[in-house]
Amino acid sequence: AQCLFIAAVIAYATPWRKRLLGVVAGCACITALNVGRIVSLYFVGVHAPSLFNVMHEEVMQVALVVLSLLTFVGWMFWVERTSAEPATA
Repeated sequence: AQCLFIAAVIAYATPWRKRLLGVVAGCACITALNVGRIVSLYFVGVHAPSLFNVMHEEVMQVALVVLSLLTFVGWMFWVERTSAEPATA
């Protein structure tokens, strides 16, 4: 998920400073989401072990990729909003 996010940020047409900021902030966000995924899988394994494989192999994988996409879209909107603001003197 992080590799897809990094590739999307690097491919986006914006100054390199904003790309670097996006990679750092986005990877931190995706890492936090991944830790949340691992914690939730732990609780699924403890309380509903029969659902663990489905949650791990199908649901959580898709959820992490979708959340990475939403992180990229959020960064993209931030870049466009900050680029449209007039510079203050």
